[in-house]
Amino acid sequence: MLYWRRAEQDWSLFNRSELLDNISLLRAKLAKKVPSKNNFVVFLKRTKNYVVSLLRSVSLFYLQIIFLILWIILFLYLRHLYKTKRKILIVILFFLVALFGTLLVFKYSLSCAKRGVVLKEEVALLSGPGNKFQKLGHLSLAAEVVIQERSDNFYKIKFYKQVGWVKLGAVEAIA
Repeated sequence: MLYWRRAEQDWSLFNRSELLDNISLLRAKLAKKVPSKNNFVVFLKRTKNYVVSLLRSVSLFYLQIIFLILWIILFLYLRHLYKTKRKILIVILFFLVALFGTLLVFKYSLSCAKRGVVLKEEVALLSGPGNKFQKLGHLSLAAEVVIQERSDNFYKIKFYKQVGWVKLGAVEAIA
């Protein structure tokens, strides 16, 4: 999982689905569950994973430039488009600005989060940075986490909505 996530950052826009299929198969194998038979659910999951993967690979700078250009076009030509009764173009421009603004927010939140992968089986999630703290639960092999901070030999991580501490060697940062 670690190496596939690292490769995802440099993977081209084409053939990305092959990499994402491998990641999904690994997740399904580790979870020991049968993949869903519902085609619509599978389509939605694959689409979501593909969009997030593309968003991780696109530079924040490019998204900012596209967003800025769309705003400039909208600002300069809004009055002209309104006077010439091209309201459909106004709606399309507003939609594109909203879409790229949303993508920009998601990209920024993805780039701020330092992600990691659990390298060992049954890693204890602790309530504090030390072995004497209470166990909150366990993390399974290849689970993806968000690394929030480091203290001595421990990482403070977030796994879904649960926050805890794990030993340094149990989790490795993706990038």
